[in-house]
Formats: sequence, structure tokens, C-alpha cells
Amino acid sequence: MKTKILIILILSFFLGSDIYAIVNSQKSEIDSLVNKYARPLMNDTSMVGLSLGIYYKDENFFFNYGNTVKGGQTPPTKNTVYEIGSITKTFTGIILSHAVTENKIDLNDDIRTYLNEEFDNLNYDGMPIKIINLANHSSGLPEDIIPTEFNSLKNPTMFDIINIFENDKGSMFLRDLHNVKIDFEPGHMIRYSNTGMIILGIILENIYNTSYAELIYKYFRHPYGMNNTETVYYKSDTDNYTKGYDKKGQVMPHITFQIAGAAGGLKSTTHDMIIYIRENIKVNVKAIQLSQESTIDKNGQEIGLGWQIRTDLENNKILWHDGGEPGFSSYIAILPDKNIGIICLMNQRGRQNQLEDLSKKIIKEIVEK
Repeated sequence: MKTKILIILILSFFLGSDIYAIVNSQKSEIDSLVNKYARPLMNDTSMVGLSLGIYYKDENFFFNYGNTVKGGQTPPTKNTVYEIGSITKTFTGIILSHAVTENKIDLNDDIRTYLNEEFDNLNYDGMPIKIINLANHSSGLPEDIIPTEFNSLKNPTMFDIINIFENDKGSMFLRDLHNVKIDFEPGHMIRYSNTGMIILGIILENIYNTSYAELIYKYFRHPYGMNNTETVYYKSDTDNYTKGYDKKGQVMPHITFQIAGAAGGLKSTTHDMIIYIRENIKVNVKAIQLSQESTIDKNGQEIGLGWQIRTDLENNKILWHDGGEPGFSSYIAILPDKNIGIICLMNQRGRQNQLEDLSKKIIKEIVEK
């Protein structure tokens, strides 16, 4: 027995704490459960790589499948970097919550108060868009603003589209925002809007007088050690992390336009996102608690500040969000009352529904055991 324990300790020293997912009886049960659902998914030859992390009862579990490069022989790890897409919006919601708790902003403020240009069009019959409407997708703003520059493209590739935004710091967005029409009363209904989150990011940069990248450092990277969680602004930022693919296995460009930062511009790892899950379960910071509180519930769709919210059949509250980029898919779900959360990151686009289905099956079995 002593020899067996010594071998385990030696292996854990050289290979890291993940070795316990194999030798610990409690973790091996989760290991088998994850493999039960993840392996069939990854047996599809069109898949590339998948990194999955689970936080459960104060323990971390990491699982990796496939490869970082299609056709390669390098499997991903808990430190493999992926673009997390719209999961970024939950970070933005927490930063907004910090601004509220620091008395820098009020959720009922008119958004135009914090914009550096006049936007007489950003109202509906005189009713202003409030800060809260940006965070819970009830602003009446369109899902996206398509730059007029797109009109000059003929049969564009995704690389052509991304190149239009390269080095643009928002001038095109703000220019075209003047032509937007609000088509329903803010707060009256929910319509998912990247536009609203981009505006919220601009407002947060204005009130803090710093970049979104610095806000991520201030509220996440520095206090929690999430050192691989950062914005992707320039092509040079993409040199040292995972390639992304479409469903046909074609390499896709990385997202590099700065204006999308608050709506979907972050990259991260399962290692960092497990820390993020932990902090959203522990709720040691008032701002995190505020971000998780429901702010709107329309036709069964419930949203906090950035977080999507639902309740399962056992009345467990679930915080969740998915994300998609040209070459990446992601999904996160947290059940605070059950002390469990899951993050799935994949370097292939259009797989959000499959990652959600995978996550639901895994969590359901873990919770029921």
C-alpha cells in the first residue's frame, strides 16, 4: 500500500494534480461519466479538439480529447487557449456590477449619459435605453450592426470580413450607430443583441477611463490568477494559441477586431474558467452576486446581468451561456446551490448545441448520484 501511495505522489509531482482524476475513486467515477458522453461525440471524425472542466464540491476535474490541430498528434490540455465567444458577456456583466457597487453608474441611467457623442436616435418614442437594458438584451437594439464597408465585398471569405475590422477601434461602429432605429420599448421584450453589449463595453471604458483589456486584468486576471484570460485585439495576439476550424475542417481566422471585446472578444482556458466557475459559486464579491440576480423574465427567458438563467425540473437555478466564433464553440453552466459547474471549449465553430447537450447529461448524472 505504501508503495502504491508513493507512486501516486511521484506521478502527481511530474504530471500535475490531474493525475488524481485517474487514481482517486471519487474522481474516477466522474472520469467514467464524462467519457461515457464525450467519447461518442469525439468519435465523429469531423471534430477537432475538446477541453472540458468540471468544478464539483471544491475539486477540479479536467478532460481533453482530440487535437489542437486537425490531423495532428498534439492533444489539448487544461492550458490550451480557446476563444470563448459570447461567454465574454458574463464577464462584462460582472464588470458592470462592480461599477454599480462602486457607485460609478446606476442600472437605470440613460445610456447616452455615458457616450461621448450625441445619439438622439437611441430612444423609443422618447423613452431612453437604460444601462440595464444593454445587460439583459431588452434594449431594442439590433443583434448586430453591419458596417457599410461590407457592401464592397463580393463572395467574401471570413478572412475578408475580419480584415475589414483590423485596426479599427470602433469608429465604424459608432458611425453606423447613429443610423440605428429602436423598434420596441426598452425593457418590453428580450432580443439578443451584440450591439448592446458592445455599447456597454464602450460605456465601461468611458467611466473607468481605461480599456476593456485593463478591466479584465483588474477584476479577473490579477485577483484570481486567470493569467490566460485576455482580449484578442490584434493579429499578433493570435500567434501563440490554438487554431480554429469550421465544420468542414477549414482553418478560420481569429477574432481580432477591438470593438467586439465586451461582446465576445476573450480567449481563455479550462484551467482559468474553472477558477471563474469557482468564484461564481463562492460569491465572495458583492458584484458577482449582483450579476447573478434576475433582471428580466419574458416568456420563460430569464437574464441577469450578462448571465442567462434557467431552472431545471428539480428547481435548481442554472447560470449559463454559450459562445461561438468563426473557429470556436463554448458552453458554460453553473449550479451554485449544488456546488457544481462545467466549461466546454472546442476549436470548431457551430458546436454550441452539442456542447450544451453534453453538459446537461454530465451534470444531470453527477447531481443525481
